[in-house]
Amino acid sequence: MLLKTAHTVSPVISVRYARHHNTKPNQIVRKYSEFFKDLLDELCNKESTPMHSYYKFAKKDISFEFRKLYFLKRLNYVYKNIVGSDNIVWDCGCGYGTTGLFLAMNGIRTIGYTIEPVFYNLIFDRFNYWRQFGPVELFTVEYRNIFYDPPAPSFADIIIVQDTLHHLEPLSDALSILKNALKANGRIIVIEENGANPIQQSLLYWRRGHNKVRIYYDDVLGREVVIGDENIRNIKQWSSYFNSAGLDLELNSLEYIRFFPPFVYSLVKSETVNTIENFLVRKLSLVNVLFFGMNFIARHKIDSTRN
Repeated sequence: MLLKTAHTVSPVISVRYARHHNTKPNQIVRKYSEFFKDLLDELCNKESTPMHSYYKFAKKDISFEFRKLYFLKRLNYVYKNIVGSDNIVWDCGCGYGTTGLFLAMNGIRTIGYTIEPVFYNLIFDRFNYWRQFGPVELFTVEYRNIFYDPPAPSFADIIIVQDTLHHLEPLSDALSILKNALKANGRIIVIEENGANPIQQSLLYWRRGHNKVRIYYDDVLGREVVIGDENIRNIKQWSSYFNSAGLDLELNSLEYIRFFPPFVYSLVKSETVNTIENFLVRKLSLVNVLFFGMNFIARHKIDSTRN
């Protein structure tokens, strides 16, 4: 399997982007709505690629508003926990690099790791599109497996694991690697599916059965690799794993998202649905098990960084 090599690109600011040129580095310069529109335009030109089917909102079907809001709420959670400080951001499991590109458009330098050639090769093609909007060189990507080639100690101020933790096995080893790479005052931003949701668990069981871990051969690494097969967990399980790794899961950072099924969005404006979901999270905690997504922050335990 051949991989494309990284190349240097020069920042080019388009007419549409020029109005943001004098903004501060970490001030939001590529609004969510603008970024999403540009992403849709990009996907329209990539209908024959795996990325088009990966981002299901590209179909613009009855689920469009539902998937759009879910995508933007997760992106907002990542951004609001990064913006305002000069950080080294590591996106562990960056996929097609969409989050890294959004952060680059907003002046935030990000390093992404991925182990899927289909992801890795397409990212560099994406630079050709996104460079018209902002400094894509702020986003760099490596084909790298953290178990065999972990990052340096105290490498990152912020670690993003978006739809990634449920693929990392053994999980305890993965969290140890993340903890070691995290600076003393750093934080891990976790974007996950809600393993407490009985509907989601039933769907996953129907698809893959009891086996939540599988092995595949990585042609690039030339070895077998263990991976979690959508091994999602509930918040108590995540908290237990993080605690055992010397990390604190901050419960006050916990957000549950995506409660209503897609058809609701064809009946009610997405802004209204969002308001109702936020109300349910605040006032009716018993329904949290029915949300499909959750986001949270983890940090070093206070005494875990002491030698």
